[in-house]
Amino acid sequence: MGITILLTHEKDPTSDFIQSAFKRNGKPISRVNVSETICPTLHISSNKEESWISDVNGERINASSIRSVIFRRPTLPIFSDNEMDNRFLSREFLYGLRAFFEASDAIWMNHPQANTDACSKLSNLWLAREIGFNVPKSIVSSAASEIERWAHTVDQSVIKSVSFGLLEEQNSARMAFTQRLPKEFNPSENLIEGVPSLFQEEVSKAKDIRIVVVGKNVFSASLPDEKNEIDWRKSSLHKPWDEYNLPPCHEALCVTLCEKLGLEFAAIDMIETPQGDLFFLEINPNGQWVWLEQEAKLPISDQIVAQLTEE
Repeated sequence: MGITILLTHEKDPTSDFIQSAFKRNGKPISRVNVSETICPTLHISSNKEESWISDVNGERINASSIRSVIFRRPTLPIFSDNEMDNRFLSREFLYGLRAFFEASDAIWMNHPQANTDACSKLSNLWLAREIGFNVPKSIVSSAASEIERWAHTVDQSVIKSVSFGLLEEQNSARMAFTQRLPKEFNPSENLIEGVPSLFQEEVSKAKDIRIVVVGKNVFSASLPDEKNEIDWRKSSLHKPWDEYNLPPCHEALCVTLCEKLGLEFAAIDMIETPQGDLFFLEINPNGQWVWLEQEAKLPISDQIVAQLTEE
């Protein structure tokens, strides 16, 4: 049996949780932290068998011994205060790291390219609709006239970030939450010219649903709507999530969506309407899930271990 590499950074609590799950299941895992101040040592040879990377304990992990890789948000090291030099040095490190993992036949959860490809919200909505999901009407636009016209075609609209909505500062980060668009919203006055935003029809909801897909296994939890909060992450009230009985047809759609996107893992956000209809909102190839395991008692971490270690 090969080893699993956890490629992450030193301040990721989800990675700590994953490590504990591997230890609990008696499976080997080696952590490699990559961040602004941490850089593992690499050695790549024309003979793949001689290629290795150092883990957090300074141990050399041979490429040929790697069975799987968990890609958990590593960040590029800063090698120089000179911006031009740092871009070059970071690129050199990145290409070296890529070369090392190309020396391995590892299973990825998920491959960085698959993660990147799966981050297009509109593309994911097109695909979700194509395979059979209900999806809200949506546009991405920086054209004030089109946004104003859009606002008159739906009863209520929400605005989202086109990307993943994280505003990062040197020692902290903030989220750009989904917000309800006021009826008096004036795009010309409130948006930065040339910067597109995602506008989506607001669908009435009875529950928020978070789905985690691990291979062909689907775990679902729900949170009842409270005080009509658009983005549950923003709520100051916290009630625990409960296990949700997602219909088998929708479980199959979630697995199909991940397969088409080349993902071994993903978190999917959906809503259930008061009438019981289900709407797909978005998919996050690197979404959070630990709180679902803790609150809804979903064995997600054990399934991740099984997915990456079973022969």
